[in-house]
Amino acid sequence: MTHFSDEEIVTLNALENKLLSTIKYHYWVNNTQANNPYQTLDYIEFQFIDGSVLFLSGKTKNGISIEKPDIEEERRSVKSKFGNNINVISLDMSHEILWQPTLSHHLEYVALRKGQEHHYLNDAVLMNFGEYEILIYHDEDGLLVEEMLDLEEDEDDE
Repeated sequence: MTHFSDEEIVTLNALENKLLSTIKYHYWVNNTQANNPYQTLDYIEFQFIDGSVLFLSGKTKNGISIEKPDIEEERRSVKSKFGNNINVISLDMSHEILWQPTLSHHLEYVALRKGQEHHYLNDAVLMNFGEYEILIYHDEDGLLVEEMLDLEEDEDDE
């Protein structure tokens, strides 16, 4: 397991109190098997009200990293190399149910898993928007995203 760099930690900590304006997913899609296309979520792009942008990458097997990809250049390069067999597809996820609550709340903090010594593992990022949390984690197929459920609410439902 690898770790976030000190620079990446500073970048993630600087997100505190920012407001999201747009969330985009950038997928790598292999269409060689027409009936069963294979896709991976390579990048999640966060655009903030103040104009700043952050890309979380799951493109490598080494965990999540912060990058500044040129998505259009990557799209052209993939098309040039693979034709229509492989594509880079971008989707605005801002109005999806998972992300809607995040657009009206400040990002209160980003939590990471602590590794040995003073290092933080780069396998997951928890984004806390007050009463709403999103977990972004890395597996062999790229990035995965899910809502973290409030355990207190679940216990009250029983």
